[in-house]
Amino acid sequence: MNDHTSTGWRPIATAPTNGRRLMLWHVGREEAVFGKWRGEEDHDITHWRLPPSGPSDDDPGE
Repeated sequence: MNDHTSTGWRPIATAPTNGRRLMLWHVGREEAVFGKWRGEEDHDITHWRLPPSGPSDDDPGE
């Protein structure tokens, strides 16, 4: 994860701790995982971003 700012990734120190579901970057697995950040000392989680939003109500789908 080199240029995390252009993709919406932010340092984990800035993550909300209010129970909101987030995408968390797990450096050990080198992949994003979904979860809630509570400010724990987890050195494998280094960045966060908001999860992608689902389709809007007016999206006809397939």
